[in-house]
Amino acid sequence: MNSTFITPRDYTDNSELLGLYVNRRLFSDVDPVGKIIATRGRNFVTIQPISAGENKAKMNFEIGGFSAICTNQYSQNYDFFEDGEPFEIRLSKSMMKNKFWYIQDNPCKFYDYNF
Repeated sequence: MNSTFITPRDYTDNSELLGLYVNRRLFSDVDPVGKIIATRGRNFVTIQPISAGENKAKMNFEIGGFSAICTNQYSQNYDFFEDGEPFEIRLSKSMMKNKFWYIQDNPCKFYDYNF
């Protein structure tokens, strides 16, 4: 999950968002939403949906806890693919907060095996 976090704010120039990624954080899991491919005006962005493939890392589980403990959960490695048609959405602080969306430099996928 190495990426620079950019806080939601009032954007004066949405062109700085081109090429950045939107990720959804749910408690300890992170899922990719898409890549910002276009902007329109001050509030609208077009997002190309992105999905993650299968985890390429072999996960190590040891007996303990409720059922097992994953000792290398931070070694997860995913490939990302464009998936579906681009969609346009109005970008606002409240919308991003309600959907748990964050703008970052890279697409992220993380599954917390120890949650």
